[in-house]
Amino acid sequence: MKNLVRNFNNFYIFKLNNTLNNYFTLNNFVLGIQIILRVWGLIFMIVSDILSPNAILTSIKASSKKRVLQEISIAVQNLYGLNQSEVFLALQKREDLGPTGMGHGVAIPHARISSLKSIKGLFAKLIKPLDFGSMDSQNVDLLFVLIAPHESGANHLKALAKISRILRNKSTCEKLRSTVDKSALYSILTTETEIQAA
Repeated sequence: MKNLVRNFNNFYIFKLNNTLNNYFTLNNFVLGIQIILRVWGLIFMIVSDILSPNAILTSIKASSKKRVLQEISIAVQNLYGLNQSEVFLALQKREDLGPTGMGHGVAIPHARISSLKSIKGLFAKLIKPLDFGSMDSQNVDLLFVLIAPHESGANHLKALAKISRILRNKSTCEKLRSTVDKSALYSILTTETEIQAA
């Protein structure tokens, strides 16, 4: 009788261990899939989804960062129908929180707007490089502006990471600086860099 009880207990302990192992294995599998999907989303975020061919400014002439943000806000209004003042205030507020210069002459000004339904981008080249508070103290001449909905959450961060990754590429920045042709700039940002960034 004791042996029967012992065998019975051993059987259920074995089943319980298997069940727990299967549970944790499944959990690990699900966690792995979630991580892969997040990385996949970052790598394969398409720049052309947020940047239109018309959203390229090749020669902004401004004497200060504030004036640059004003020019950008006007362009965003014309391109995407957003309120210029709202865009400017949102961009300025973000700059007040901390500079968006990322070094090597590049900045990614960004803000969130309640009236927007999807992330929008704008690329701009400055005739005269200006101070954007970069850690390397280098003035900025290349800007990629991101305007996102308030509720964009992870997609906003993915877009920031994607653009940052693209513009950290020295070769890409050299190509962007070498031309003022809008179609060429758009192609560099949306075609070649998609391959490099991946």
